[in-house]
Amino acid sequence: MKLAIKIALIAFFSFWAEQIFPWWSALVCAAVISALIPTTSLRAFMSGFTAVGLLWLVCALIFSAQTDFVLSSRVASLFGVNSSAFIIFLTTLIGGIAGGMGALCGNQLRKTVQYKAAYRSRHAEY
Repeated sequence: MKLAIKIALIAFFSFWAEQIFPWWSALVCAAVISALIPTTSLRAFMSGFTAVGLLWLVCALIFSAQTDFVLSSRVASLFGVNSSAFIIFLTTLIGGIAGGMGALCGNQLRKTVQYKAAYRSRHAEY
């Protein structure tokens, strides 16, 4: 249940952040939410990957459908591929990996801060 909530929060805040800020704002949202909601490293990566990947997939499909897949087919021809579906898949994969890495960085940052706080409390000089 925590994973589903985390995915929904990352997707929601990433969508709104990308309306104003550059594309990498989704990574910052994934990092902040993963730092605030503790999970394992694998679950953190998967939540960021799923949330940002699905967000970019939906956005790519909506934008491509609005332009009748003209832009994605032209970009596909630049890559030497005849399928605009490949470009949409590539967009989803890049967004998913970026979101997963952002969420993993936030998770590791939380673990590092917790470790240093515990270390300082054990080794405090009186």
